[in-house]
Amino acid sequence: MSFVPVMGSAGIKNFSEVQARLKRVETLGQGAVKNTISDMRSRAPNAVRDAVCEVYNIKPADFKQGGNEEISSKKVVNVQLRGETIESLSLKYTGRRLTPLHFSMTPKKVTKKTRREGEPIQMTVKKSKTATLPGNTFLQEIGGRTLPFQRKGDGRYPMQAFKTISVPSMIDAKPGVANELTEPGITENLVALIDKRLSHHLARAQSRI
Repeated sequence: MSFVPVMGSAGIKNFSEVQARLKRVETLGQGAVKNTISDMRSRAPNAVRDAVCEVYNIKPADFKQGGNEEISSKKVVNVQLRGETIESLSLKYTGRRLTPLHFSMTPKKVTKKTRREGEPIQMTVKKSKTATLPGNTFLQEIGGRTLPFQRKGDGRYPMQAFKTISVPSMIDAKPGVANELTEPGITENLVALIDKRLSHHLARAQSRI
């Protein structure tokens, strides 16, 4: 009885050609994964944004994608994707707590009614769910903008702007604990995106073999 080595010139005709082909498959496969990760870095923030906007009444334009972590005055959150492999991909996001101006606050201006009659100040943080701000909240014009404030003591001053939730809290309820309202949508969007981009790049790689 004799044994013929499979991975050798006696076992496979044109062994060197097959070996080169296998190496090319491996290289193209690695390239497909690398390109998928690159796509995820640029597209995952939008996938997260879309899931958050499905639950919370926040504008997509308020999101800043990747780049410098410093958040401009017009953006309220910065979302980045980190990681060198698909298994190690993770989200990093920073953001400040928001005033009711970001959540369809009414009334939008100081009027006689708001000053004299104590017209309730309302906002819609979660879609289709209107909330009323505490009774000690009042509107004040500052620098051309009307903001809700609360006094910190019994006197007229000091006072501080009334703030609500931050966008990072819309993603994680607290560090390491996902927000149960947005987690299903975020996971679904990210898994679908990975599947779509990886399939695309594998198909392109296969056409080159």
